[in-house]
Amino acid sequence: MKNSKGFSAIETLLIVVIVGIIGGTGWYVLHAKNNADKNLNEAVKTNLKASAKELSKSASSGPATQSPVSPAPPPATNSQTGGVSNTPGKVSGVFVGPNNNSWPNAQTTAYIGLNVSDASQVSKVEWYLGKYTAAAKPTLQHTETSPRVGTLYQYDWPIKDLAKGTYHWTARVYDKDGNYQLVKNTDGGDYVDMLVKSQ
Repeated sequence: MKNSKGFSAIETLLIVVIVGIIGGTGWYVLHAKNNADKNLNEAVKTNLKASAKELSKSASSGPATQSPVSPAPPPATNSQTGGVSNTPGKVSGVFVGPNNNSWPNAQTTAYIGLNVSDASQVSKVEWYLGKYTAAAKPTLQHTETSPRVGTLYQYDWPIKDLAKGTYHWTARVYDKDGNYQLVKNTDGGDYVDMLVKSQ
């Protein structure tokens, strides 16, 4: 049976049900969106409060302090090398001839020779004019990398017309590792004196 507007009772009921479903669905979607926005806002507020608290804590604690660094101790001085070294050389040496040996300055050359304990382990020998002191170091004059013969290393020192006087010589014997010892004289000192005199 149709009503006065031309709809049957079943059609009217269906329309009412459909409208109710559409309205309920819209309300649910709107309510869910509002809850999601509310939860997001609460999370943002919480994060902002935590960040502000951390910044305030860092500012109140002041800048970080750094412990002072102690200076490194000076390197040890080794008496076997006559300088700064932690490892003395493996090869020793002894000057040839007596200390205070004299040479006339009319002669062309004086010979400053030394014998090493093991020539096969020597990388070089250096001759220095002067002694090691607290105020100064001697000056390098000559270097040899090969023995003259056997275990003998020799420097041919030109002395012609050289001013007369005593000249102090120091020599270093280096091993294959680059460490050295000072050459000793026949009296046990770590230098040799050469006397140049007028003829």
